This record gives sequence, C-alpha cells and structure tokens, in this order.
Amino acid sequence: MKKILHTPLTNEDLQDIKVGDVVYLTGHIVTCRDVGHRRVIALG
Repeated sequence: MKKILHTPLTNEDLQDIKVGDVVYLTGHIVTCRDVGHRRVIALG
C-alpha cells in the first residue's frame, strides 16, 4: 500500500502502516548527527 504523510505526524497517521508499505513524507523534517543531539540536550 502507498501512503503519503504530511508533517507534523499524528498517531492516527501511523496506525495503518504495515511492513512493506511505501511511505512518502512531505513537509519539514529536521535531522542531526550524534554531536548535534548532544548539543541540543546540553543546551536544554
């Protein structure tokens, strides 16, 4: 099954997803590496 999700995601958005589904994400997505996570936690 193909599902198109828009951020921010809700619990209801994720309920129907199963292994093998094709999921497309659209919207703002923020990522960082390990050092970035540590900085965010350290700065509160």
